[in-house]
Amino acid sequence: MDEEIRRYIDVLQELISRSGTSKREIERSVGWAKSSLTKLLKGQWEIKLRQLLEVLQVLRVEPLVFFRLVYKEIPLSDRLMKELSQGHAPDPILLPPAMSEEELDRRIEETVHKTIRASKKGSPTPRKE
Repeated sequence: MDEEIRRYIDVLQELISRSGTSKREIERSVGWAKSSLTKLLKGQWEIKLRQLLEVLQVLRVEPLVFFRLVYKEIPLSDRLMKELSQGHAPDPILLPPAMSEEELDRRIEETVHKTIRASKKGSPTPRKE
């Protein structure tokens, strides 16, 4: 399995473990067949971004936080413990309990547009010869 994919799966696994929500409960919430989440976590099944965002919504984790956790060098447990020990409540990583599909779509679209704008700013302009 690709190292980058493994990082995503490891963070997702850790968030699921810490959530106290069963895999089956998550599968039911997002409309997946039984054992789909187990197959995903073993690297036997790939999902679309939208499906990942749905799982994160069930876990009440903001997508931005998830991606930051994936790309941070500090282990997840150490990072969470540090935040908690400094008196920071984990609330900033939680989604509102009932995010509408329209709000989720808006957030996805906004994130995609920001990413495109940032990539355009960072890429050099081709020179005319």
